Amino acid sequence: MIEADDEAGLKLALTRDPKLISAKSILGDTLLHEACREKKLWAVTLLLEHGAAPNAPGDLGFTPLHCAVRDCPVARAEPVVARLMKHHADPSLRDASGADVFQHVVDRHEIWDDPSRIVALLRGH
Repeated sequence: MIEADDEAGLKLALTRDPKLISAKSILGDTLLHEACREKKLWAVTLLLEHGAAPNAPGDLGFTPLHCAVRDCPVARAEPVVARLMKHHADPSLRDASGADVFQHVVDRHEIWDDPSRIVALLRGH
């Protein structure tokens, strides 16, 4: 539903089965992890409004915030990161390798057009 941009379908699924909001894939990811990985702001917003946990650990210990900062330019990640931060996502949480979200930004500096914007969001500025 998220990859297909099926907002109506996701709303219906969440209404029919409220437990879906916290359900985990075989890898341990929630729908919020998927929405953040795909940089789908509409889905991130909808899931957070339905009570998705912004700090839930998933595959490799990644939180939704870890997923949001990976593998894309700032312009795509920035609105998703901002939404997560408004819902109290914690950038200091570490993944299974011990890296926090700041470390993920530093490690992928070559894909960021301006990492300082993301860092400022993560610091709450």
